[in-house]
Amino acid sequence: MRKEEFLEILNNNGYEAELTGSVLTIAVDSVSEVLSIKKFAKSYGYNYSFSVRTKNSN
Repeated sequence: MRKEEFLEILNNNGYEAELTGSVLTIAVDSVSEVLSIKKFAKSYGYNYSFSVRTKNSN
């Protein structure tokens, strides 16, 4: 699965994600979310790395 395809799946499933160049970044509330995102990615056959950042609290 391409990064662009997985980005669309993430955003359609309530995740806040963006693709900047070749870097996929997913916003999280806490570090504990990372494991569930990894499992989510694996369930869709996404095997590439991604970065995480904290969500903006505006």
